[in-house]
Amino acid sequence: MSAGRKDTSLGDSSSSGTNTGVSFLVSRQQSAASSNRLQQQYESELALHENYIHEGKIFLRDNPHMVSLWDYQSIAITYMVTCRKHEFMLCAGPQHHVIPFYTGSDATLGEYLEMCFVLTAVCSTRSRRCAHPMYEHRHSYLHNNGRIDVTMDEYPCPIERMSEVILMWSECTRCQKRTPVVRLSNEAKCYSFGKYLEITFYNAHLCPRARICSHDLHKEFVRCFTLRNMVVRISYSEFPIWSIATPTMPLYFNMEVSIRLKEEEAAELRKKMDAYYASLLSRLEAFPLELVYEDKSDECKHVLHSLSARAATEQVYFQQTLDQTLRNTHPADTLVLVVVYEALQGKVLEWNLQFSELVQSFIQLDRGSRSAT
Repeated sequence: MSAGRKDTSLGDSSSSGTNTGVSFLVSRQQSAASSNRLQQQYESELALHENYIHEGKIFLRDNPHMVSLWDYQSIAITYMVTCRKHEFMLCAGPQHHVIPFYTGSDATLGEYLEMCFVLTAVCSTRSRRCAHPMYEHRHSYLHNNGRIDVTMDEYPCPIERMSEVILMWSECTRCQKRTPVVRLSNEAKCYSFGKYLEITFYNAHLCPRARICSHDLHKEFVRCFTLRNMVVRISYSEFPIWSIATPTMPLYFNMEVSIRLKEEEAAELRKKMDAYYASLLSRLEAFPLELVYEDKSDECKHVLHSLSARAATEQVYFQQTLDQTLRNTHPADTLVLVVVYEALQGKVLEWNLQFSELVQSFIQLDRGSRSAT
């Protein structure tokens, strides 16, 4: 009986060892398969990554002037300076400037305000027309259909014994309420002035933190900064910027208006033409024969008769010319009347010269005057 039990225990131990070996082999196979899958996945991701790098290099090679993230870290503005003492005389600009944020071309808000508070700065325009200090000028920044104006005036310090530090507050232009006066923090002093302009031009509706009203803090408030009994006011106003719109190549116009204008101009020209020749004939008839030399009296009468006939003939000629021009040209073509005007003007000059010659040839100047001319 004992021998039988011993054989049974040996069989159990042998079976247990076999199961352990099989489990170990299965585990190794699963681990190898998992490693293979990870290796294949890694190689696939690496190939995809290298393909992205290759495509990126090709893009950089073909596009040397590509768009960069840093291209949008700036603001383009139009800057100008006007003098408030000379009916807003333009002293500088308009000039186009690009302000990259936090660079040498930019200034912090604190630095900009300190430059404004320098009262000894004088306007230095090229024309030398203005010699007023800069605090009597208006600095304007135009962008995105808006304008930011910076002005400066005398203003008593709102808090006693704090005139040597920069204080700030905002005043509503619609309800005249104002935020509490506070000291300009160091963080605000170090803020980019270009970025300060950008948030004013683009920021959405923002109410004051003090909840004094519901109006827009950037668009409807005037921001005030005071130092040494002077105040700098920064205000925003709408300033639409118009662009030049050229007409289309074919021009369209109202035909009826052109026809009416041509008829009116022709009637006016006919009236002036008749009035001129009527005055010309009256002038010939009123020629002072009593001042003519006695030996040239008959000759003068003959010349005057010939000139009167010539004037009547010219009047008929110009009337026919005007009628023919209206008949043979487009009803809306008003420029053709220029030809008639030009011919008539030439005749006016000829008649003026003719009367001058009449006076010189027949009038006794020592007995009369030049009234006939």
